[in-house]
Amino acid sequence: MTIEFHQRGNPEKPILVCLTGLLGTPNDFDNLLEGFDKEFCFLLPEVDPDAPNDEIMNYHAHSNRIYQELKQNYSDRSAYFVGLSVGAKTVFHFASDFPDSFLGAIVTDMSPGFIDNSELFRRLIGQDSRFNLEQDWKGIKKQIQDQFEDRNLQVLIKSLIRRPDPKVEKFEWNNAMFGIEKAILNNCTDELWNSLKEVSPKLEEKGAFFHLFRAEFMSGITDEDQEKLDLIPAFRTNFVPKASHFLHISHGHLLRACLEKFQETKNGTTQIASI
Repeated sequence: MTIEFHQRGNPEKPILVCLTGLLGTPNDFDNLLEGFDKEFCFLLPEVDPDAPNDEIMNYHAHSNRIYQELKQNYSDRSAYFVGLSVGAKTVFHFASDFPDSFLGAIVTDMSPGFIDNSELFRRLIGQDSRFNLEQDWKGIKKQIQDQFEDRNLQVLIKSLIRRPDPKVEKFEWNNAMFGIEKAILNNCTDELWNSLKEVSPKLEEKGAFFHLFRAEFMSGITDEDQEKLDLIPAFRTNFVPKASHFLHISHGHLLRACLEKFQETKNGTTQIASI
């Protein structure tokens, strides 16, 4: 598997592995990490975008590759993690497979379980059959706005539509749309509840917690997931009102505050006021 590792920050400081969501790039962390260069050594893995989909979505393989990178090039040091959206899946695999090398994580709106019952799944899957692209761009934009309230999701959906011939106002879905659907369907078969339950006591004992931020709208976490999360002591869930799945964009200040303190919440789910 081809993964390129980008390093930023201070190599002498604690390692913070930063994993993007689907279609993301290391640049997605620019605002979140600004000002922390002296406090962390940032390690930003980037999977080859031309790799087969089954490699891009192989979170277990990503976890192994990150472990090998830490072992070979960073003196086998342990690491903190930030996992945005499906990037959290790799974090869960790493903590499960290599608990001795895991120091804690911030993850956004994704659980260790299936997501086929989540609002995120219901809203994103099958968009190619729901939308009418046989109209002008103005009509398509209105259709997207009517279907989705979240502006970040509107931007994402627009980016998945292309105009093959600039001279002809005719539109179609680009290949990334079908990559998203495959990724979401792949997440339906990826679950780590039992393995994380087993390793949770070891993580809790050394203070290696998951600080999970859950969105109120279009979330990748169901209420049933939350009940399971509440039974795993290593998870600290922060519910973010008025936020969607893209809360790392709209509420990045909450993640930055967590980075500043790598804080622990004491009573399971903590309500965080939105701005």
